[in-house]
Amino acid sequence: MKKLVLTFLCVALIFAMTTFTSGVQNLISQAKAEHAPAKSAPDPWLGTWKMDVSQSKLHGPAPKEETLVIEAVSASRIKYSIKSIGQNSQYTLTYDGKPDSASPVKMDGNPAGTATYHRVTNHEYSGKASMGQSLTTTETIRLSPDKKKTTVKIHAKDDKGEYDEIAVYTR
Repeated sequence: MKKLVLTFLCVALIFAMTTFTSGVQNLISQAKAEHAPAKSAPDPWLGTWKMDVSQSKLHGPAPKEETLVIEAVSASRIKYSIKSIGQNSQYTLTYDGKPDSASPVKMDGNPAGTATYHRVTNHEYSGKASMGQSLTTTETIRLSPDKKKTTVKIHAKDDKGEYDEIAVYTR
């Protein structure tokens, strides 16, 4: 359960980054359209990402397969969905919210916690989340310069202690 929650939190952070970036890009696109015809580049955070288990350093067993899909819902909101197939489990996590405000996190459609994310730069987000009775996380997500890899560094704390993880997703 913790592995699923941590993976979900990673994805939520990536989605939050996408929402803010998409809104800024929309404002820039509108300004450019008023002065000259221009075509904006697609948001580098959006799309389908797969976990690279060989590059990830997880606390506990890694999922057999995990896919993250990040979609723009509007100029100010993003949605991300994680589908994970693990040792004995399969789940879908979703986050649909705005950066810098606590948004609900759902696991298989049921409330699972809240997450808040903040854009640091165009290539980095930070976040905090709480899941269940005692799990809290702080996260940093970085997009590589070539925009083909995201690295999520997580510090987790629960009633059994603290630990760190790194989850790597590629296109």
